[in-house]
Amino acid sequence: MSLFANVSSLLPGGLVGGMLIGLSAGTLLLGNGTILGAAGITRSVLQQSPKTTLFPSSNDTGNGWKVHFLAAFCLVSDLYHRSSSNGNRDNSSSGGGDYDFVVSTTGYAVAGFLVGLGTTMGNGCTSGHGICGLARFSKRSLSAVLAFMATGMLTATICDPDCPLAPWLRETLVERQQTNANTTATVEVVSKWIGSALTGVLVTASGYGALFAANKGDGGNKKDDGAQQQQQQQTQALRSDTVVAWVSGGLFSLGLCLSGMVERKHIIGFLDAKGLGRGTWDPTLLFVMVGGLFVSTLSYQFVPGYNVLLKNAPALKKPLSSSSYRVPTNTTIDAKLLMGAALFGLGWGIGGVCPGPGVYLAATGHASIVSVWWPCFWLGSLLG
Repeated sequence: MSLFANVSSLLPGGLVGGMLIGLSAGTLLLGNGTILGAAGITRSVLQQSPKTTLFPSSNDTGNGWKVHFLAAFCLVSDLYHRSSSNGNRDNSSSGGGDYDFVVSTTGYAVAGFLVGLGTTMGNGCTSGHGICGLARFSKRSLSAVLAFMATGMLTATICDPDCPLAPWLRETLVERQQTNANTTATVEVVSKWIGSALTGVLVTASGYGALFAANKGDGGNKKDDGAQQQQQQQTQALRSDTVVAWVSGGLFSLGLCLSGMVERKHIIGFLDAKGLGRGTWDPTLLFVMVGGLFVSTLSYQFVPGYNVLLKNAPALKKPLSSSSYRVPTNTTIDAKLLMGAALFGLGWGIGGVCPGPGVYLAATGHASIVSVWWPCFWLGSLLG
């Protein structure tokens, strides 16, 4: 089999999906001035109280958009999953020919913990450091990407049936079929219910924030002209924030779906270097990164101080719904960054799941992700 036998079929979807991911990042950057970091967005919402999530404050102009982003992401994910003919397939296979295997329950637990720990320590993942960091030519992000790519390839390559850890981290397709046969229908139903409930809660919270939070605290009292003008400006900013977050979240989900990044086989198939020799190496992720970086880099050309390629591009002095850009300025490359990125890569190579696809799999009711990966991710984040 040719090394790039799958290129012709994967190239369009990978590039188109990657460009949509880059467009999502650009929308968020130029719309509200921040970067698309899937790990940071998810962790921020998980860390806040349920009351804050369900009833966002009208004064929360810094983080309130994250609920809107996740609401759009989960809704689009659910709709895509329901309309996809492959929606109920287990796509965690490594795609390694005679060595086909899938991630075990223990593998998901270890992977989730390492991804949570690593993204917290390294302050980013494939979207934050990869799509956004590389697009602004950040040496710090480049160091992180090289670190997690190296360790991701290491674990994905050595985690085959000959690896001493394989019995704990992997199981063969035959073993998975036996596991599925012994799995009660209740587990699957509960997982799908949790995924639907997650989407419903986020959409409801987003709707509340969009309709009521902007005017919260008015109470019908008369205000002077200055106070009314300030209230109107705040209301308009929150409305713009909501629209930007919904557009960005929807594009991000659609990009991940169309590119195949929600299927673990594409991730592990790319990271597994042995596929180069077997002719089964999966180039999808490469095309996704190229497409995403192309569009994301273009968006930075309109941000003052980052237009290094198009120096004559018209600079947008401020984002659509914010007073300033909140782009990371940390340039320190230290042990914490590299260790965090390396740990994330280890977990990514074991499970084939990073935070963005993890949200998709949770919203669509993947049992192992809902019951194992995310709880372990949360534990790793706390320890991080």
